Amino acid sequence: MRARMHVLFAGGGDERRLYPGLSIAESLRDMIPEVEITFAGSGRSDENRLVRSAGHRYIVAPSKPAPHSTLEAVRFVTDNVAGYLAARWMLREHQVSLVVGLGGAPAATVVRAAHSRGVPFVLVERDLEPTRTARKLADAAEAVCLAYEQTEPHLPIGARAIFTGAPGRPTFHRLHPRAKARAERHDDESVARYGFDERRITVLACGELNDAMPEALRLIGDRLRGWRVVHQTGEGCLVETEARYRAAGVDALVLAYMDEVASVIDESDILICGADGTSLAEAALAATPAVVVPFGGLESSQRENAAAGAHGDAIRVVHPEAGRLAESIAAAVSPLVDDAELRRRCALNAASQAHPGAPDAVAQVCCEALGALRAAAA
Repeated sequence: MRARMHVLFAGGGDERRLYPGLSIAESLRDMIPEVEITFAGSGRSDENRLVRSAGHRYIVAPSKPAPHSTLEAVRFVTDNVAGYLAARWMLREHQVSLVVGLGGAPAATVVRAAHSRGVPFVLVERDLEPTRTARKLADAAEAVCLAYEQTEPHLPIGARAIFTGAPGRPTFHRLHPRAKARAERHDDESVARYGFDERRITVLACGELNDAMPEALRLIGDRLRGWRVVHQTGEGCLVETEARYRAAGVDALVLAYMDEVASVIDESDILICGADGTSLAEAALAATPAVVVPFGGLESSQRENAAAGAHGDAIRVVHPEAGRLAESIAAAVSPLVDDAELRRRCALNAASQAHPGAPDAVAQVCCEALGALRAAAA
């Protein structure tokens, strides 16, 4: 009788950490149809919705991110100790064969528990700067799958690092061949993307971008005539962002969340977003010129990602200055609005940085780990 195989994908706190896992899980199921797949996350409703809509089971891995105050430090210790003990029980109760760590506090908790229980684990590093978990436990992992080759020197000696590129959401990988072919053509973008004369700017925002984008687009002014602006705010920011656009006199479609975001970005001429590894991977897969704003301060991994992505003019990077974010964004976006040839060149460069085979590459690593387990059990 064939041994039951159960793969647990752990990650969250930010749903963008789960997106690569969904693509890897899809590839893994294509390779091993009988595999059981579960996701463990922070318990946020958006994570639960995302995973369940993809047809996978979702469970909560109690955890807390790094603290920013004394009170948070106490909760960080108590909650993560409780989460670690719960994760040890969960791995045994669900008979998990392999853990895939996707980053974030839930991944740290579950991967530590897997290490203590002797459950094999694979780490997926979406950013150039490795996670704390990778720095500490990479040499005990079956493999560490890297989005950036420059990450390897930051890992412990003895770690099995494999450059796979960064996966995005499954829909981005399915749309990539069409997006790449469109970028390689020399026809007008608006006709190629829409079939009529309209161009689109899409904004995937967080707090600071929600604040700055209406003013940034106001500064660009009449050059936006003929452009459509679509702005995703995230939860809890819709009303305030709509009010900012009205005050700025900018016509925009403002949404809290877009279910079909891959199709929206695929049909966009300019993307404005953060510089986390998943967002950059998806911009490349969509072959869409991107203006990225690295958040998180001078030591943020997003700055490292942005510096790597800016090589070859694939993206334009805005480094926010106090009180001048809107002006900086306007200065970066304006040339793309004005120059179709620049947009085309940026799209080609973006497509050249895509890794459409990344989910299959990571899934193959998982298959090898599961194969070693089956061989040992035979």
